[in-house]
Amino acid sequence: MSFSPSASFASPAPGPDEQVAATGSVRRSSLVGDRDGSSWGFNGWGDDDKIQSCPRCDAQFTYLFRRHHCKNCGGLVCDNCSKGRARLPNNPVAGKARVCDQCVVDFSEDHATSVQEELAMKQQIIDQIKRALSQKHEEGEANKVVILELIAEAAGDDSRLQAYLADSEGDEHSFVKLRDLIDEQWTNLLSSLDRASAKSAAFEVKCQEARATLAKNQAEEEELLAKKAALDVRVDEMEVAAAEREELQRQADELRESVEQARKQVQELEMERRDRLERQAQRQRRLGLSFGTRGAGARHASPAESPQLGRAPITISTGRQDPLLQRRAPGRLEECRRSVCAVM
Repeated sequence: MSFSPSASFASPAPGPDEQVAATGSVRRSSLVGDRDGSSWGFNGWGDDDKIQSCPRCDAQFTYLFRRHHCKNCGGLVCDNCSKGRARLPNNPVAGKARVCDQCVVDFSEDHATSVQEELAMKQQIIDQIKRALSQKHEEGEANKVVILELIAEAAGDDSRLQAYLADSEGDEHSFVKLRDLIDEQWTNLLSSLDRASAKSAAFEVKCQEARATLAKNQAEEEELLAKKAALDVRVDEMEVAAAEREELQRQADELRESVEQARKQVQELEMERRDRLERQAQRQRRLGLSFGTRGAGARHASPAESPQLGRAPITISTGRQDPLLQRRAPGRLEECRRSVCAVM
């Protein structure tokens, strides 16, 4: 390969004016340009000065028809065989540079291939996007159903849900309108929450009052239970006293019967005594009549003054109630016992 002294400065296609100024360009390229192609990633461009014709079209190089190098493949070409300009894949920062016609064709084929690959990739992306959109649409429809169910539950009316199930493509079921419905229901729920909070506060006050009342009632209940326990003790004592009273009453009844029996015995004894005294008096009277009157100092003794009677008369009054029967137990028992003992 040969190297043109001005190859590194020949990116644009040289015009007539540029060919006239070729000598100045060659001098500047020898000072600034990279003659061996190292700035483009190639080596050995300096050896191409020995080649006299273009390897692609066999055109003879002259002082005006200069040598050039393709910045993509590095091959030696003439100006006719390197009309194209393209961005280099391995050096994109260099901008558009001179490339040979073959590289232009290769670039075109590669570009067509890359375009096809890119189109296929884009088609895959489009298919993926369509599938994703279809999935998102299904998810959106499912979300609409969930939103409408929540709205129906919050409002207590499922007419919107039934309308959506009947016609899911209507504009009235768009997310914008659903959002407005959600905002409305949310506002209503917040209002209901505020009212519920107020009611809860009122209920809390009532609960505190109820707790205070309950504590008071519990205290009263404890006091009543204590009184009940005391009353139970008194009831037990009264039952014991009642049992004792019944026992005393039974004993009093027994004593009363004993007193009645003793009175009857006393009456019988009194009647026997009277009969005996009458018989004695009659006997004495008969004896007095039989023996006559005794001396002047003798006196007739009445039956009541008879010296033969050594005991005082005993009388029992039956015309008034026995004081023993008027007394109550427990003194009655003792009086009955004393009376019986006195009589006996």
